[in-house]
Amino acid sequence: MKAAQIPCDIVVSPYAYSPACGDLPVLKWQTQLVPSQENIFWLQANFCDLDESIDVNQRADASGFSAMVYDRLYPAMMYTQWGSEENYTTTTRYAYAAQAPFPVGAVLRLSQRRKMRSFARTHNVNSMEEASAQARAVYEVLAGKLGKQSFYFSDNRLSSLDLTVAAFIAVQLHSPCPVNPLKDMLLKDFPELVRHCKSVLRSCLKDYHLTQEEEKTIPVAVALRPKLRTPLVKSAAEEQKKKEELVDQARKVRQNNTRMVVFGVATLAVIMVLLRREARAGTAK
Repeated sequence: MKAAQIPCDIVVSPYAYSPACGDLPVLKWQTQLVPSQENIFWLQANFCDLDESIDVNQRADASGFSAMVYDRLYPAMMYTQWGSEENYTTTTRYAYAAQAPFPVGAVLRLSQRRKMRSFARTHNVNSMEEASAQARAVYEVLAGKLGKQSFYFSDNRLSSLDLTVAAFIAVQLHSPCPVNPLKDMLLKDFPELVRHCKSVLRSCLKDYHLTQEEEKTIPVAVALRPKLRTPLVKSAAEEQKKKEELVDQARKVRQNNTRMVVFGVATLAVIMVLLRREARAGTAK
């Protein structure tokens, strides 16, 4: 959104675990909710073409390399966050569903962990060693494609591939997980990808912090000014409808949380009854 200079409002949701939120960040336009992995593609199809300055062959490269990042690097990242016992117990479990009441939060975290570990297994990632090997293979390809250029298809213009790669690299560079071989690998063996990531972030986020030395050496891209296909000016009626939708969404989230609390309490009560029966049966024997 920042790269395409599309005005937007950023809403921080305390209900990241809610099914209504899905896979954050979610892009909301009028009544449409677009999950995180489809954001760039949806923007290009409905609002503007972030790759309007590159040719057909470069577009094919951008699509192929982006698919590789999602298919190979993303599972490795998910395993480091959810599969590593140390990362999960010290960081991930506290970051996910922290606002959910007990025992709902615990159930949601365990469910999400099983889901993410199963997802990683389907992509042949079953250990930190396999995650590191898979990430390294992706980093080598991305670094080789970048070469000595500032950006993938130009020295001064961003593309959808630049944004995709920088987003995934940024997650690793700023991850609070104590065990992060993907980050260590980047800092040690792939400084060009780190430099590229910081350059993209600095180009899109003017307040992104760089050191004085980095300010002198890291290039900034020319601002993208893609042609918008959809008008962004909203009428008063649309604004009112948006407010009503947000209020209704908040009400549904509260109702959903109430149901989860009731379900959690009922589940806990059933477990306590079963434990008492087992204890009595053991005493009788």
